[in-house]
Amino acid sequence: MLTHAYFQIWRPGPDPNYVTDRSFSHFLTEDCDGYAACENRLRGILARGEKSSAALDDSVPGTYSALKRATFELQEYARQILQAHGRKTVRCVPPAHFVLLEAPMALSRYSCRIRLLGEDVTLAPFASLTEGILGDWYLERAGIFPSLSPHPEATIRSLVTATAAVRCLLYAQFGPFSETALSPARKKGDGQGYFTYKSLFQVTPPPWPETDWYGFSFTPGKPIPMARWEF
Repeated sequence: MLTHAYFQIWRPGPDPNYVTDRSFSHFLTEDCDGYAACENRLRGILARGEKSSAALDDSVPGTYSALKRATFELQEYARQILQAHGRKTVRCVPPAHFVLLEAPMALSRYSCRIRLLGEDVTLAPFASLTEGILGDWYLERAGIFPSLSPHPEATIRSLVTATAAVRCLLYAQFGPFSETALSPARKKGDGQGYFTYKSLFQVTPPPWPETDWYGFSFTPGKPIPMARWEF
């Protein structure tokens, strides 16, 4: 077991509430809110697609905009993690910088299950990181694309995969606590970390060997031992 935690990188072991320690991350609430907004947009796109009998490889109004926002959240998470460890990156985070996160976070081994078109579908959005790449759903420079321009990768399938990627990366930062932070609550709005319904995704994290667990104890109000990952 490890005697310290890495900034904004979840591992099993202690009381899962250790991720609420401010020394671990300043972005817990912000990141949960950002993801909640992504999933709520996806829910709206799926409803439009169902109403128009669209297939997963089709697009409906708002798909590209939602994909851009999911890409933005994904890039923000990656930037936060890398910068917390002293690694420089850029606003439009390239796939090579997500590859850097594979060793400490095992992103390729995360999966999400979602029910689409009446079937349970399991996605592993980061699986290709083992080959040093991300899939076509990742639009690296989406932030500078004109919002109303068509794009061949802006399909419902791409949006589902991108949102699953944001969900997996959120869990890879904050573990089971991210499930609690995203619990349904009676609050309307695009984000704020709340859903009207149960989350669309069920996350399965990798089976970390016990030697890679965090071995410290957590007491609220007392700082936890922190370290940087050497990228």
